[in-house]
Amino acid sequence: MQALTATLNKLGERDDGPYLKQLSRHPGQKESRYSHLFSGDVKQISPGDNSSHPEFAKSESNIETEGLEQRVNQLEHTLSQLQQEFWAFTKQFE
Repeated sequence: MQALTATLNKLGERDDGPYLKQLSRHPGQKESRYSHLFSGDVKQISPGDNSSHPEFAKSESNIETEGLEQRVNQLEHTLSQLQQEFWAFTKQFE
């Protein structure tokens, strides 16, 4: 564990810029948490504040995904209606 911590500290203190940073420890967490900085700095969150937590935050891509899911559901519903109408239409000729 000491070797891992030493390596993480070195990555966080590089001369050419840190690659990661240690996050503040929250109640109930045994070990420290780290976040990479390859996509920019990360926002620290306070315990109990799930609104800014990556798993709970609605990012632009999450909103876009939800919009696509709604559109797919709507298209599936329309397709189902068209199939029913088609089957009703073909029954006329039997």
